[in-house]
Amino acid sequence: MNIIALAIVESPVFSKMKKSYGTVTLYRLKGQNVMRERTTEVKNPRTLPQQKQRKAFPTIVELGSLLSAALEIGYPNCPQRCTPENYFVSLNKGAVTVSDELEASIDYPNLIISKGSRAVAKQMSVTADAEAHLLTFSITEPQGIVSHSKGDDVYYAVVLETNLQEMAMEALGERDAMEATTMTLPDTWDMEALAVYVFTTSQNGKQASKSVYLEVQAS
Repeated sequence: MNIIALAIVESPVFSKMKKSYGTVTLYRLKGQNVMRERTTEVKNPRTLPQQKQRKAFPTIVELGSLLSAALEIGYPNCPQRCTPENYFVSLNKGAVTVSDELEASIDYPNLIISKGSRAVAKQMSVTADAEAHLLTFSITEPQGIVSHSKGDDVYYAVVLETNLQEMAMEALGERDAMEATTMTLPDTWDMEALAVYVFTTSQNGKQASKSVYLEVQAS
């Protein structure tokens, strides 16, 4: 939308002038000096890329809010003046894509819900008992000394029901005492709509590993 702004100028500098400077035009009107500026103001841009951005940003912000309890534990060293939720948005802003029909989709396998250099086991799996709404986690630690780890490190599981957009989180146990661990999920959850993540932290919670996404297997 084009907007034309008019102003009456009293300064003698502009007397009897009629000239344009960019978007500004100086001229005489009924014996008065008038300055006219033409500007272009676009309110509520509606191009497709702009609409996609408007859809993507609140989607990742809402997901960060949903995961806030997990992010508090998973981001012990987020940058100063940055909340865990804001840090999540900055790390995962590319995880949301929006179609031309303005339908948002989330790349759950590549979400980063914890971050750090703490070591995490190489062999981890999760199986689901759909009828009992149970998940069973199996974490096998290697023998011997592993850098960036201690025996009392704590493993956590974070589970998202992607249809309902609900979250559950549970401590699975300490690194040196890990056994097959079960986690009961709400009866209302669709056991085929789960995104499951595992990460570990130091006992004092000051260090964390990067989160690992686990594919759910049927038991």
